[in-house]
Amino acid sequence: MSARFVYAVLDVRDRLADRDLADRCRELTFAWSRWSYPGAIVEHADPNALLVLAAMRGARYVFVQASGHLVVETLRPKDAQAPELVELLIRALGERDWLVGRIDAPGAVRDGCWLVDLDRWHARGRPRLSRDATRPLVACDDASGIAAFPEAALKLGRELEPERAAHADALRAEPDRVDTSALAPDLGTFVASLARTLDRSRRGVFVWNLERYDDLVFAVDEPLDALYTVAAGFKPDAILRACGFHDRTRVVFFDYSESALAFRRQLVEEWDGRDLPAYLWPRLAPGDVHYWLRSTVHGGAPTRDELDTLWARELDDWGGADAFAGHWAATRRLEHRYVSVDLLNAPEHAVETMTHEATAVWWSNAFSSVYSLWNWRYAERTQAYARWIRAVAHKSPNALLIGADADNTAIAGARAADYAARLAAWRGGMHEPLRASAATLRF
Repeated sequence: MSARFVYAVLDVRDRLADRDLADRCRELTFAWSRWSYPGAIVEHADPNALLVLAAMRGARYVFVQASGHLVVETLRPKDAQAPELVELLIRALGERDWLVGRIDAPGAVRDGCWLVDLDRWHARGRPRLSRDATRPLVACDDASGIAAFPEAALKLGRELEPERAAHADALRAEPDRVDTSALAPDLGTFVASLARTLDRSRRGVFVWNLERYDDLVFAVDEPLDALYTVAAGFKPDAILRACGFHDRTRVVFFDYSESALAFRRQLVEEWDGRDLPAYLWPRLAPGDVHYWLRSTVHGGAPTRDELDTLWARELDDWGGADAFAGHWAATRRLEHRYVSVDLLNAPEHAVETMTHEATAVWWSNAFSSVYSLWNWRYAERTQAYARWIRAVAHKSPNALLIGADADNTAIAGARAADYAARLAAWRGGMHEPLRASAATLRF
């Protein structure tokens, strides 16, 4: 079955003399697209060829970004709704238009972000598109049928514009050392937000998960003997519920955030599983620890209203307060261990105690988080991810895998040795990630 839309990248790396910077901007475009889009991404330097490639995928629409454009993703609790850039652009086409983009000249749109209705493009005789030789524009030989870019969509994208000297310098530097006043306002805001995220990552605590539990639908032959998991939210508990456990099941928390490990240990040792906001409220003062919540984005303390809302949403996932409390009481009696580990640099430490027993492993999106995307190039992240999978497969070939790969593609229910072999043979790269399960999850 064909997808309703396909993502495409217009390769404009020839605009930059600095090839390494051009490659980095291209990688970031692919990476930021993966927050919301798990499908194939087509790529070409010729916009006409790009539309043909998209049409060959059977899609109705193609969403095009020039390399160096980012789709903005904001902190979003699981199940929270927010407008999607692609859907806003599709609606902007109305009943007749075939292309929507930022119209910067007669018959031309900015090449950074635009969308085409491929059916209408074909019906019009496939109007020709051409890149401007000196400006970041795509010109159309049929200027009719071009819709204006909707105002609401402007804040959902960022153009890195590495052609500008100040922007190029910012992209080469550590974000916390960038003079954001020298940047275009939108990029300055993005870099400042990025600096905050990177600073908080290694001392951050996910009180709740941003990802849903929808991927925890798979067949297991026996209850878990061991769960190896990052220390984030209550998804570890949801995994135990989905797979089953017994009174000798071991739970091993591993994380690069010492704060996350300490927070989880505190919950296991002190909290009774009821009214989490009441327990947390006097304990969440701002300080060295950062709690990943909407109310703390700018450094303040969590708000009680947000804690109450997220707790109510969590209880809905469990069928009510009694169901959650009963599960928590049973699992907090299990043996727990807490391991500080950097999965990208030394993943083997996380699985030192793993054996061939019935095991599940959840690492969330450690290999495609903002921290990983900004600090490691794509090849480095894919190599680190493959090393992690090999380490798990070596220790426990039949381990149940749950998480995301270096392309932020969900892995749920695959077995370690089988998946390691498939991953080693896969050659899809950034354009076509390996789909190892039916799960589609937003991380």
